[in-house]
Amino acid sequence: ALSAASLRPRILCGLRTSSGAGASSGAGASTARRATTTVERMSDPPSQVPVHKRCDVFDVPGRGPLCGPALLLPAFGKCGTNAVKDYSELHPNIRWPQRAETLFDPDVISPVAFVAANNPGVIPSDSLVWMAKAPVLGDFAGGRESSEALAARLLRAYPSAAVLLVFCDPELQPFRWYRHYVTRSVSWDAHVLPESATCPGWGQRSVYGDAPLSSIAAESERLGGPNTVLGLYAALMPVDNDCRLAASMRPVADGLCRTFRNGGGSFYRRGDKNVLCKRIRRVAVSMDDYADAYASAGYRVASSLDAVYMEDWEARGKDQMLRVLRLAGVDESQFPC
Repeated sequence: ALSAASLRPRILCGLRTSSGAGASSGAGASTARRATTTVERMSDPPSQVPVHKRCDVFDVPGRGPLCGPALLLPAFGKCGTNAVKDYSELHPNIRWPQRAETLFDPDVISPVAFVAANNPGVIPSDSLVWMAKAPVLGDFAGGRESSEALAARLLRAYPSAAVLLVFCDPELQPFRWYRHYVTRSVSWDAHVLPESATCPGWGQRSVYGDAPLSSIAAESERLGGPNTVLGLYAALMPVDNDCRLAASMRPVADGLCRTFRNGGGSFYRRGDKNVLCKRIRRVAVSMDDYADAYASAGYRVASSLDAVYMEDWEARGKDQMLRVLRLAGVDESQFPC
């Protein structure tokens, strides 16, 4: 069940963090689609360096030898990857790319190209390591077979890197996605949702800006729909009914579309269905299967594979971070919390 405790920001060591992947999640998904049109593949595996730190060495033209990532997060959106990033950045030897999310599937971008574009200045001879996260890889993982194939590609491309899986309550994740799309008025590009929108205006922002859920619920009540955040969520996201909106909700959805225009209205209704509901159903893969796929591909639990859980940050935040630091191969005594 939803609770205020599970939805409020987590605080560790005085640092407030966000609860999901942020506004860039949609951009990451569209980047994945664009990149597949110019697929690059690695030619030779990178050479290894001494075990004092996790670093696959890549000879990048014009920059010399650079380290590959020490820790990869092929995680799930809205499960707290930003929390891992924010907390780990407190450690003096951990670096992250400038971009919040960086797609590192070797079938999409070659390891050399990925390292050249994203390495934040980490070289084999220093004491630094770097991490990269791509929630889109979890969100679009598909079944067990495709997840295991992705894990095997990552292990071949970055043999020294460890993998951190970031999970959360699968019953809460859809609500976080819903909140993300509604409050940020996400404007999807036409190539992501190619069908014509119910309402005109691809990419137009809400007249309320980044509207709070309470404003949308109040507008729903004015239109004859539910007047609470959770009531509106249940009516707009009928997952158990194949995402098919009730007849009474269709004029309400059209009214919300005209008022807020999220992505041209596709969030609220296209035909008799909610497009976002369909996407969230697709994202809801088995997290247990996803973890098993990485173990089956050759990652070793605790030494090169571990997991953290969004709902545990408040009660066990420091313990989770120490596990992350050990997995990344850095001195946990330097963590300031």
